[in-house]
Amino acid sequence: MKSHMQRQREEDDAAEIEKLAAKLKIELKADLTIDSHFEVTGGAEEKVIDRWNVVDAMRDLDDDAFLWAVITQDKAILKDLKARAIKKIVADTDLMRMAAWEFKQTEVAA
Repeated sequence: MKSHMQRQREEDDAAEIEKLAAKLKIELKADLTIDSHFEVTGGAEEKVIDRWNVVDAMRDLDDDAFLWAVITQDKAILKDLKARAIKKIVADTDLMRMAAWEFKQTEVAA
């Protein structure tokens, strides 16, 4: 049975992890919006998400529209597809896992 202090610490830690995940979400979206890259950490799952992931997601969402927009240089379609692709990538990235891993690393370092 956990004491009140143990439960409170777990709740506080969970709240900190949620805040960190929200911060990571903002960073991921911002990095992809400016065609930069975002490094996903978290133990075994380390990868880089960059503009090529965005292009792949744009094609997955609507390959025909993507190709048409590239051929005709339709910036409105590309902008819309890019925004939708970034939203999909952010939703598909396990930022809570990454936040928990980063939180644990700061706990170990302290």
